[in-house]
Amino acid sequence: MRISKVPFIIFCIISILFGIHAYLNNTGWIFDQILGIIIMLIFLKFSRQLKLNTFTYVLLGIALLIHHAGTFGYYDISPLPFQYDHLTHGFGLFAFTLATLNFLYYKNLNTMELILISLLIGLGFGAFLEIYEFLGHLYRNNLLFNLLSGLILDKTDQGREYANSMIDLLYNFLGCLIAIVVGEIRFYFKA
Repeated sequence: MRISKVPFIIFCIISILFGIHAYLNNTGWIFDQILGIIIMLIFLKFSRQLKLNTFTYVLLGIALLIHHAGTFGYYDISPLPFQYDHLTHGFGLFAFTLATLNFLYYKNLNTMELILISLLIGLGFGAFLEIYEFLGHLYRNNLLFNLLSGLILDKTDQGREYANSMIDLLYNFLGCLIAIVVGEIRFYFKA
């Protein structure tokens, strides 16, 4: 499974444009763009070991770009009829869980093991991100934590009320479930 470098190059160009916008408008999203490029480069470099195909690689890139588009203020004023944060959680966990499912597909697991393990890994990753977001808001003025938080934290002061965190976790769960359905359909037609 060799992934073309074209999606990576397109991702880099878009990230650089987002970074220029972040710099010119002082939105604080420059580190996100740099970290995103590094993450996508790591995914490209280890795509064979991670069992990433072009489809899952592109989905992961789109998930990062959706988050990075926060540089345009979408977390404050959503261009969608629902909160932009819900899209980032749902689609991000969809892409991550589908990539996880694809990786585990080659581990000779039965269908129930494949589904359950993928779901738990996706939900665990989503919960980790939500906890990390929460810690970022608790330690907002800690310079070291802010430097390390980069990609994950939004740049607004939405607060992290209980309901907001639970809604984010629900969108994570929805993204994971959709990924499992899509993955199982793909595996069914592949066999």
